[in-house]
Amino acid sequence: MPSPSPAPVSVVVSIAVAVVVGILFALPAGAGLATALHLFGYPVALVVIVRFVPVVRERRLTWFAVHELAMACICAGFVVMGDALPIIPNALWLVIAAWWYSTGGRAASP
Repeated sequence: MPSPSPAPVSVVVSIAVAVVVGILFALPAGAGLATALHLFGYPVALVVIVRFVPVVRERRLTWFAVHELAMACICAGFVVMGDALPIIPNALWLVIAAWWYSTGGRAASP
């Protein structure tokens, strides 16, 4: 099966971006920003989390930095919404991930 040509793909992506931006502007003040932060944060963080052990062991600093940025965006989205409870596990994972990366993914030896 041949791959689609770039022109139709770029048109579809452009339409999807326009729809998402339109939805964000239609939301009440603050909700659009929170949604945008979550739309970036969750997919990016999940992609890195799925590959987190290799990211840590191979010291992929760029991947780790993007993960931390994504987690910070998730937390910021909940701050904008004024919802404190979901911040706790997300911020906790942000700190645990930083600790894990800093130790290289190795447990302390006795």
